[in-house]
Amino acid sequence: MDAKQLNTLDPKLKETYERVMGTATQPNPKPNPFTPKPVMPQPTIQKPQMQVFPQNQPIPQAQPAQIQPTQKPQTQNLKKKNKILPVFILLCGILFLIGYAFFWIKIFNLNLPFLPF
Repeated sequence: MDAKQLNTLDPKLKETYERVMGTATQPNPKPNPFTPKPVMPQPTIQKPQMQVFPQNQPIPQAQPAQIQPTQKPQTQNLKKKNKILPVFILLCGILFLIGYAFFWIKIFNLNLPFLPF
């Protein structure tokens, strides 16, 4: 913003501009006596409270989880389901496309030599 334009700004706007831009501009040569200067309270910055733990107590260590033998069949079932799912989706997609094609064949009354209807 041009320095000449800063002098013509409203005092509130000018103060906000100075605060945002981090610069100090020259004061207006003729301040308006009817405009009260806004009093802005300074925000208080609160420091976060830090928790102090006694140093005499040992820090509990996490125990390694024990693997149960019942988890192996479950993972095998998941692998089988993961293999079956793409095949199922593919078959559903093919059946949908065939049904969609028959629908439009009926709508447009097309005669195809390999279809009996």
